[in-house]
Amino acid sequence: MNLLKKNFNVLLIVSHPDDEVIWFGGLLSILSRLDYINLYILCLSGNNTRSRRKNEFNQIMSKLKCRNFVFLRGQLKRSDQQISGISSKLFSALAVMRLNIIDLDLIVTHSPFGDEHAAPHHIQVSNTIFSWCRLNQVSFSFFSCIQLNNISHISLITNFKLLNDLILLNYSKCTQNLKQWIINNALLSPIWQPKYFMQFFIRNKSKNKMLLTYKSIDVSAHKKAYIMASSPVEAIYFFDASGRNVFMEIVKRMSVPGAKILFPHNKIVRNLLS
Repeated sequence: MNLLKKNFNVLLIVSHPDDEVIWFGGLLSILSRLDYINLYILCLSGNNTRSRRKNEFNQIMSKLKCRNFVFLRGQLKRSDQQISGISSKLFSALAVMRLNIIDLDLIVTHSPFGDEHAAPHHIQVSNTIFSWCRLNQVSFSFFSCIQLNNISHISLITNFKLLNDLILLNYSKCTQNLKQWIINNALLSPIWQPKYFMQFFIRNKSKNKMLLTYKSIDVSAHKKAYIMASSPVEAIYFFDASGRNVFMEIVKRMSVPGAKILFPHNKIVRNLLS
């Protein structure tokens, strides 16, 4: 990917309505305001005329001023229910959104561990989209409520960075020591082996406002059951430099309120890894 490219096409894929807010709402509110990001959203289930979720999801898209979205028909899936035909549904959604595979710069979706509650259909979506991305040579990433503990994170950040309501807390290169490499390759799939990690603090109330749009859910209960429902901190793992560069376009526009380099002795290491 060319960092000088004017616009980046980012596709967010979620299992059902409200996932886009709980796991990625803060960053979603930021991305939707950037004129160099073309935001696309695919919700894989829940578009049921008898459910209030349809109108609520449409209201979220309106708040985000997102016109490029597809909300697939069907009943809301329980966390233990599989979502059928994900790959074919993705191809169909791209056609509806008039988005060619070759023009996709980054796909963001659920984590391979199923987010906070290890939801089976979140795991299914993550694995399926990961395989689809590898087959079609599209950069893959997943939002994460927690830092992975099966890999090492070597920080590349020199201090906090700021852009309006967005603060960069962590930017790391993901590596594995020999023990981790043996365990990961013997027991885990490649989906657990990302290359980069970024963690952000979003200091606005957009996430909470969007969540309150879902009047069909008990927001108070959601905030007790899901830490991420009220968390201003969100993170994302990238599997290649090309996908990471979409967010680097944001990072390079950030300023450093404090000292530019807090750890000058680590400069050589940072240059080698970045």
